[in-house]
Amino acid sequence: MKIKFHSLFSLAFVLLISLNYISEPLFAKDTYQSKRFDRGVVVSQSKLASEIGAEILRKGGNAIDAAVATGYAIGVVQPNGSGIGGGGFALIYIAKTNEIKAIDFRERAPKAINNFPYEFQNGPKAGGIPGEVLGFEFLRIKYGKLNRKVLIEPSIQLAENGFPINEALANRIKDKQSVLNQFESSKKIFIPSSNYLETGNNLKQIDLAQTLRIIQEGGADEFYKGKLADQIAEGIKANDGIINKSDLANYRIYELKPICGTYRKEYKVCSFPPPSSGGICILEALNILENTNLPALKYNSPERLNYLANSLKASFEDRANKLGDPRFNSLPISQLTSKSYAKKIFDSKVAIKDIKVGTLENNKNLNEKPETTHWTVVDKHGNIATITASLNGALGSGFVIPQTGILLNNTLDDFSLPQAANQYGLIGNKLNEPAPGKTPLSSMSPTIVLEKDNQPILALGSPGGPTIISAVLNVLLGYLDQKFSLEQAVSEGRLHHQWKPDYISAEDTLINTELKQVLQTDYKQKFPEKNKSVWNQFYWAVEAVELNLLKKELIGASDPRQENGLVYE
Repeated sequence: MKIKFHSLFSLAFVLLISLNYISEPLFAKDTYQSKRFDRGVVVSQSKLASEIGAEILRKGGNAIDAAVATGYAIGVVQPNGSGIGGGGFALIYIAKTNEIKAIDFRERAPKAINNFPYEFQNGPKAGGIPGEVLGFEFLRIKYGKLNRKVLIEPSIQLAENGFPINEALANRIKDKQSVLNQFESSKKIFIPSSNYLETGNNLKQIDLAQTLRIIQEGGADEFYKGKLADQIAEGIKANDGIINKSDLANYRIYELKPICGTYRKEYKVCSFPPPSSGGICILEALNILENTNLPALKYNSPERLNYLANSLKASFEDRANKLGDPRFNSLPISQLTSKSYAKKIFDSKVAIKDIKVGTLENNKNLNEKPETTHWTVVDKHGNIATITASLNGALGSGFVIPQTGILLNNTLDDFSLPQAANQYGLIGNKLNEPAPGKTPLSSMSPTIVLEKDNQPILALGSPGGPTIISAVLNVLLGYLDQKFSLEQAVSEGRLHHQWKPDYISAEDTLINTELKQVLQTDYKQKFPEKNKSVWNQFYWAVEAVELNLLKKELIGASDPRQENGLVYE
């Protein structure tokens, strides 16, 4: 049997471990145990983390076990993107029952959030209640097989022994040094001896290793209710933060129904529901684009690019006006994901060549940052875990909770704030205003695609703030409509539009000077000055796995847009 993998020279890594297939279909329920892969595949933005996940599969763990182990490790080696001081969303597929589950372990607002001015970009006040530890434990206990000790031990060793940091992490430390320097607990890790760490330097996190060992021994209760919780709450309070022990003790995980829809009557696309905006925006855009002849158009034809830009513009307008945390708001989810609504949007806003940007009452700030991470795992049974996690900004709030090594997120900055658009021009509304226990709106979009017979064929996601949505949509359209290989779909140039600011951000590999002129002249599309483009401030790193049952192949693809990339077999 064939194994395929693609090295796209990125920061992402794929481990394909002896993936041999038998000839029968994979997901037939009646003979589930006999129809399986021999091993599995791990795709992440870290070689070290992917190797740890692969080892868990070799030890008999399933995709959920490997994803949890990979996630803990990414938090150690990629603190610019995630960690146990943050949270995220997991979309999992259980092969035996043919079910998809959405697990929300995103950060929540503490009780005291309304007692402070809305200044949540950096420092202890910016931190939401972390959800990653409880999220990983929930996944392991309900859907995993292996014990906690096995899953966390490799990350403890990484934290204790250290690892050479890459250029991306070194740059983020340099960029955030003014914030890190405000806290002795942060300085001692990232700016030792008054010099910030540089590429290749060894980063040890002794306090974090000890914290992970406490969690390894006592589980999530230690983090949320035990002595470690006391230490976390006291450390935050001593630095004027607003999370207390009661906030930690009352934190909850939510298992949600994924948001699913069909595309061109051939595919079922499932993604994350609110409090993520990603699933709804992706499905709305796909529904709109069903009204076009996209599959017959060249990938870089101006007609196709105009349709794509306008569909994104329309979905982001709805994102800004109609989405928030569904536990606090009534959201028009059925309307936004309906085919009839998409047809009306297409007729009024997408099929025409000059769309006027509307207004938004009570403009708010939704300051979602690009520093996130994504990983995908498929095991020998065909179980899938595709997870996006974040601290929000680079190195989160910049505040390390003293004596714990925990880098606290700055996710409260994702709430909408009065009378302003953020540095990326992204705006929200009253539905996303802060409230105790509320989850800020997110763009994280872990996604699974199934064929009409309900067999999974693709799992993917990306970091990138609001450009997560456009990254996933671009890849889906290349893969499903253009029939690109997964490697090509991930590699091809991309386009982003988020309604406000009213312009297209695109890679030069997709839209060159001549094509830009056509879009401006014939389709009235706008483009920013080069240094003001959202594209310059965000990054995409799509991590995708294809389950190709027809060819009996697993194919892993890693985004070429990131540095130092390798793909391992």
